[in-house]
Amino acid sequence: MGIIPSHIVDAARSCASPEKGSERLYDFVSRHTGPVEDELLTPLAIVFSISAPLYRFALRNPEHVLFALRDIGSEERLQIFLKDGWKELVSNSGDAWTGLHIFKYTALTAITYMELVEAVSERTIGELLSILAETVLKIALSLIFENEAFPAVIAFGKLGSSELNYSSDVDVAFVHPDVCVSPEKYQRAVATFVKRLGEITPEGFLYRVDLDLRPGGRSAPASVSESAFVNHYFNYGTTYERYSLLRARAVAGDVERGRKVLSELSRFVYRRYLDFFALKEMEELKYKIMRHRADEQDIKTGPGGIREIEFSIHSLQLIYGGKIPSLQTRSTYEAARLLAEANVIQESHAAMLIESYSFLRRLENILQMFDERQTHTLKGTDVNTVARAMGFKLRDQFISHLESVRAKVSDFFEELFGVKTAFFSSVEVDEDMKDVYSRLESIDESLAAVTIEKARQTPQPRLAVARFVDFMARAPFKRTYVSLFTRNPATLEYLLNLFGTSGMLASFFLKHPEMIDYLVLQTHSRPLKTLEEMDTEVKERFSSLEDLEDFIDGLRLYKKEEWLRIAINDINNVIWGDNVTRQLTSLADVLLKYSLQRARELTGLEESTPFAVIAMGKLGAGELSYYSDLDIVFLYKPCEDGEGRNIQVVRTAQRLITILSANTREGVLYEVDTRLRPSGTAGPLASTTGAFEEYYLNRARPWEVLAITRARLAGEAPGRLKDFFDSVRLEAYRQSLHALPSEAAHMKQRFEKELADLKEGRIDLKYGPGGLVDIEFIIEIALARASVECGRAVHVDTRTDLEFLSSTDYLPERDWNLLAHAHYVFSELERKLRVMEERSIHSVSSDELSKLKIVVQGDSLTLSVRELKELMREVKSIFQRFTGGC
Repeated sequence: MGIIPSHIVDAARSCASPEKGSERLYDFVSRHTGPVEDELLTPLAIVFSISAPLYRFALRNPEHVLFALRDIGSEERLQIFLKDGWKELVSNSGDAWTGLHIFKYTALTAITYMELVEAVSERTIGELLSILAETVLKIALSLIFENEAFPAVIAFGKLGSSELNYSSDVDVAFVHPDVCVSPEKYQRAVATFVKRLGEITPEGFLYRVDLDLRPGGRSAPASVSESAFVNHYFNYGTTYERYSLLRARAVAGDVERGRKVLSELSRFVYRRYLDFFALKEMEELKYKIMRHRADEQDIKTGPGGIREIEFSIHSLQLIYGGKIPSLQTRSTYEAARLLAEANVIQESHAAMLIESYSFLRRLENILQMFDERQTHTLKGTDVNTVARAMGFKLRDQFISHLESVRAKVSDFFEELFGVKTAFFSSVEVDEDMKDVYSRLESIDESLAAVTIEKARQTPQPRLAVARFVDFMARAPFKRTYVSLFTRNPATLEYLLNLFGTSGMLASFFLKHPEMIDYLVLQTHSRPLKTLEEMDTEVKERFSSLEDLEDFIDGLRLYKKEEWLRIAINDINNVIWGDNVTRQLTSLADVLLKYSLQRARELTGLEESTPFAVIAMGKLGAGELSYYSDLDIVFLYKPCEDGEGRNIQVVRTAQRLITILSANTREGVLYEVDTRLRPSGTAGPLASTTGAFEEYYLNRARPWEVLAITRARLAGEAPGRLKDFFDSVRLEAYRQSLHALPSEAAHMKQRFEKELADLKEGRIDLKYGPGGLVDIEFIIEIALARASVECGRAVHVDTRTDLEFLSSTDYLPERDWNLLAHAHYVFSELERKLRVMEERSIHSVSSDELSKLKIVVQGDSLTLSVRELKELMREVKSIFQRFTGGC
């Protein structure tokens, strides 16, 4: 080659391989007949020193290489070139395919320059390489299919996630319409497409196209019909195919068709609950990866390599993505960040994975630049050159950093999928726990040992373990749950605490084992939500679901999630008293609102039609409990110009009841009770304004008037019906006011006789003398009196009503304060009994009372039998004075 001029040598000094850079640069300059700008010499030397294919391309196409470095060597300019620059090259070339090759390598030169010289982020490099591949695919389709209708080209893997590497295969599938003139033409055209893209020409090759990930794999036709594509996954799809579809994206051809089929497959990929069955299959795939690991120097398939990062991140997406929609992203980088944001992994782990992934992907690209081969190993390369290209001055520094990166990735991978729980060779088991331990041991010895250790920290160890054994005995995919609990001992401990405390939650998890995800993700950590926040969540997640079954199941899923959040925080005394009942009431209000909206849509009942749902009972009083029914009444203003609208109203009421109470795969939303409507079950389901007014002003019994003192309109009712409802009940109060005290006293006597549990040693908190019913009657009578005096209906919720009534002169302030305290105590105890025993219990024994604690202003207090009886005696005394009852 002769002596290389000094300015060429100087230009190549910063190359990863200065000798190779100067030689190739000198050869290029010597052969090129035109001028080469001085400022391009060093970039040319750097690119040539690493990439032999680009050096050879430059010798044949010098002007295109100079153009790449001079005019499109930035992200913004390259984006413009990728969008429009191909047109001139392809159309002006003697052969369109030759022009396409030149376009590809011109853009690849610019990307290589950006990688080596401009140090553009690895995520951006992957995006640019992906856009280049998409553009080539689109042009190739237009050259092959000509006048034929394009199939949809769906990309998997790194092209799907816009993270293509330097010399990667493109994993794609072709999808053609169900109805087409000749499916065989698609097969022949796709075969030609694959062949032409893989042909090696003097300018290089375009892309190696891999069709193996199409549904059915190699045994399937090259192009698959739309329905066959979708049906394969729903009928025969495996967990691995779900994994491969995570990053699938329509990239060329009939893109809309591609997006449509992928949208249909979203339910196949992402499951409604945390997919612990997928976790089990992912673990099996993980062991296959470990068995087929390449040599230590392979940065893709070796320990701590690219595959382990991608597998870790995308497996977690597969498992949690149905539960946390924000995780449904194709980007590996973004997925790692979002997993940390959702508390699935730690922020430090996410940062480590992103940093490691970026480092290894840059190294992968540099290794593939040398000869444009799909290599991932340092074997056979000049490690010193690679180290300098990676920004390290010394080979040992590079190797040390690479080993550190891979060690961190490998540790995370092993921790994520390996079971690293201590096995106890000898476990001391208390005599009273030997039977439950034996049952659990038959499921899994290591889990049994861990469970016994964790249970000792709970208030009732044997009860906690017994309920946990029942859970494990009934749970599907037992090995999956064994893996979950042994890998997450904190979750196991938390669950045992709940099982030892609450029969209600134990029963809930027995019926809904998939809801364990709440403990894994700690989504119960937000104790309080406003009604507006719940409304926004339901609106964003479910209101746009067109399929009625999906909508109904969505509401039921949301109720279970929120119910569990409230219950866990209640049991742990994070929230208490009125906050619990208000949360449960707000939840019901929101679900009722959207159920009513959908019922209106289904029957075509316009929003302007005066139709309202009246909330009665505990729903109306704002003190809903865990298993409360919804007491509701329907009210509407009849249409004067025809019977059709009135029939529509009744159908809307019926449809609403169905949405609320139908038993679907997600269970029942709420049981609905409409017996408090005028004339009870003998009356029409929905009352007209005229019939409602006539009934309450002429035929309603005093107890029915008492019942509407704490009623309110729910859903989204037009304001004029609220005014009508308030005016009717105000007049009913006036007419019945004199009879209400005696009616209350009479009814209370009946309740004590027929409903109260007054057996020896028990205290009835609800129906007993001085119980909750006494307080409720006092409040209802006082609300009726206050409404008449104010000239408007006064009612918000029980706690607010008591605060308001304390300013009236119906009772001394001391009495109102005592009633407010007693109502709080009795309600809290009654709810705690329900939480403990999973059934409606309103009476308590002295033994049960000793286990119950109420929370007042954050402090837990245990009441004695004497204190509780004294409080009830005072309430009874106030009731008798207020009603004149005995």
